[in-house]
Amino acid sequence: MAVQLLRGMKQSNVEFSTTSFAAAIGACEQGDVWEAAFQCYSMMAQARVALDTFTANAIISACETSGEWEKAVELIELMTHISLESNTITCNAAVSATEKGGAWEKALEFLSLMVQSRVELDTITTSVSISACKKACEWAKALQLFSAMTQSDVELNATTFNAAISACEKVAEWVKALFIFSRMAQHAVELDVITFNSAISTCEKAGEWQEALQLFGVMSESKVEANTITFNSALAACCRSGEWDKTLQLLSLMQQSDVDLDAITLTSAIGASEKCAWEEVAWLFSALARS
Repeated sequence: MAVQLLRGMKQSNVEFSTTSFAAAIGACEQGDVWEAAFQCYSMMAQARVALDTFTANAIISACETSGEWEKAVELIELMTHISLESNTITCNAAVSATEKGGAWEKALEFLSLMVQSRVELDTITTSVSISACKKACEWAKALQLFSAMTQSDVELNATTFNAAISACEKVAEWVKALFIFSRMAQHAVELDVITFNSAISTCEKAGEWQEALQLFGVMSESKVEANTITFNSALAACCRSGEWDKTLQLLSLMQQSDVDLDAITLTSAIGASEKCAWEEVAWLFSALARS
């Protein structure tokens, strides 16, 4: 629709301006139509209307929401070539596009460019960059970013903390994960189910079943509702350490909480059944058969 409107303006000999192209590209951004955004940009070049940062941001954002990270990178490189200034919005869209596309090296490259260009970092920048480090198994770099953020004026939110804890989960760095977890209260950031799931899973991977169960208890006290992932992580922690009585208690609580059971739950139940009386876990197999 936006492209058609611009073509109509051209046929009617209406003078183009940066504003008209920005509005058209903005409409493409809202509709997740990156191809149309690039068509508008092509028409913009043909009309010899100068590209500005606002318009470039809209195109990059359209690419980001459509998963076209290569196109976002292409435009960023063009902006650098023509010495068009980037801002926080530009870099956030580029970092987000590359992170979503699995191109974590590019995401970190853009982050480095932001720092070198003294572009202001914000919550989105750091959260996405930490997530990129996590996917690259660069947990030390993720924690370095998180540490730098805590010492800056950037506002911290649950997404940032969760990304940092999740980075620790990848390499079972449970001490660091619990340290980050404890900082959430200091920064008045509300804990959510993702926070607890990541922290419990980190403890499970490290073989720290007592810490996992302690977090499970804090979760209940915090009125955060546990889900299947929560229970399975806590169950796995107990099974790994041979804590079969605790495993049975969790399985029973899971049934009482009306949480969905899955194949991972069944694996824990089988492990418990090998060490405990069959009658104590028979109900679980019956429940799974009905689900």
